[in-house]
Amino acid sequence: MTEEKVIYQQGNIKITNMRAIFGDKTYAISNITSVTKKEKTNLSAFLPVAIIVLGIAFISFAFFNEVMNWTAIWFGVLMVIGGYFVAMLLKTEYFVEIGSASGEEQAYHSKSIVKVTDIVRAINQAIIEQG
Repeated sequence: MTEEKVIYQQGNIKITNMRAIFGDKTYAISNITSVTKKEKTNLSAFLPVAIIVLGIAFISFAFFNEVMNWTAIWFGVLMVIGGYFVAMLLKTEYFVEIGSASGEEQAYHSKSIVKVTDIVRAINQAIIEQG
């Protein structure tokens, strides 16, 4: 019998050469057929683009009007800046998807691509060590 060796551990996530543990959910490495990193961008990502385009429209309207409207220019500038900050708040969410004979399941999700990549690498390493 091989000894269990920890490959990755952080918080309530532990990947060994025999098990992948995500909080209260445990997967046997021998049952895992594949592991992939997936990403999902929030549908509300359209919102900052719309705000920025509307801000640019306000600025353009103010410049191309016969009388330059400083209120419209400032409002447009504030909308462009606000849209930028809204875009910075919306981040892509990343998932660890585990495949087995019973199908695919999202085992873990995070806004950190580095953490998800490390977990996927660790599970792949565990699968290789299982042979």
